[in-house]
Amino acid sequence: MHLFSLSHTGFGINTNILETNVLNLGVVIAFVIVNGGKAFNEALNTRRERILKTMARAEEKYQEAQAALKQAKLQYIKAKYKAVVIRSDGRVLLKRLAIVFLKNAHDEQVRLLKTEYKKTLLLEKQSMIAVQGSLLKSIFNLVPGKCIKRVGKSSSVLKTMELKSVERFLLSNAFEK
Repeated sequence: MHLFSLSHTGFGINTNILETNVLNLGVVIAFVIVNGGKAFNEALNTRRERILKTMARAEEKYQEAQAALKQAKLQYIKAKYKAVVIRSDGRVLLKRLAIVFLKNAHDEQVRLLKTEYKKTLLLEKQSMIAVQGSLLKSIFNLVPGKCIKRVGKSSSVLKTMELKSVERFLLSNAFEK
């Protein structure tokens, strides 16, 4: 246990490792406690402050996330309500459009029927005019011959006057309709 022993040989170095290690450890621990305590305390304080700041930031982010979650839930509820309103409005609008579409289709059908009826009347009128024209031609071709046979040997002036009267009569009665 002695570092320096004066017994047998005088002054010397203690080479017993167990005795010298304990002494060396005591000196080193005392030095570390005296000088390293301040640095160790500062390192612990710095570490504690970093941990507290990190925890404060984490708590702040947690509160922000909670507020964002609350806001997102509120927006979800609003969007869900708006979707219901849009669906309802869409159904009402669809019914209105169906009614308008059916009315327009009916009106178009009526218009087409009227147009078809007018075309049919026009075709009938045109065919009647064509028949009347062919009848008039036939009459003009037949009447003068028969008139001449009836008149017989009358003068040519009488024949011309009668033919013109018959033509005027036929023409005035043919276009009155």
